[in-house]
Amino acid sequence: MKSSYALRHYGVLIQALVRVSEPLYCVEFGILEGYSTVAIGHALKKVGKGHLYAYDLFENYVYSGAIFDKTTELIDRYGLKDVITLKKKNLFDATEDFEDASIDFMHIDISNTGDVIRESIEQFDRKIKPGGLLLFEGGSPARDEVYWMNYYKKEKLFPEIKSNKILHENYTFTIIHPYPSMLICSKNLSSNDQGLAALNYSAHGHNNLSGHISEEELFQEMLK
Repeated sequence: MKSSYALRHYGVLIQALVRVSEPLYCVEFGILEGYSTVAIGHALKKVGKGHLYAYDLFENYVYSGAIFDKTTELIDRYGLKDVITLKKKNLFDATEDFEDASIDFMHIDISNTGDVIRESIEQFDRKIKPGGLLLFEGGSPARDEVYWMNYYKKEKLFPEIKSNKILHENYTFTIIHPYPSMLICSKNLSSNDQGLAALNYSAHGHNNLSGHISEEELFQEMLK
């Protein structure tokens, strides 16, 4: 399964973020051969709830892209058709597919450039739920210097990340630098949202603090 993510096992990171955040409404733009799509789907299976709507141009993409029938077969082969729905649509044509503050987890990997990050944040910021996660492939200075970025004179991601006003005001974010790198953004909670989060913690998390786990149990949990 071809993906630059596989070089540094980014699928493990993506799955960890899904399992920690337990998102209900997940969206992905850019499938290629399905590496991140399958990773998200498997994590949702482990969580036991949530659904991924995976978008791509498929055969309409002029460069290297996903093939709809092969992607469908891949999802079936991994037993994920109940948690993944494929959609054929451009990122910026899909904005109205989503209600405001509805997306819990979003991953964008569409030959990302600085303008892709800027326009994605401008159009989808209101669609991301407070506390939701927004992931972009790329973001490191090294990723900005890959051949095709320079050959086609594409706008670099790192300067846009440093200067993007919406990103700095509405999100807490970090860049994971090993190639191909990843920008991970968590949408900030308002004071009202923080109150709801505290209630959720009180109802579901507090009792777990009194529990104990052995070292053996810890490693078994990590291996699941």
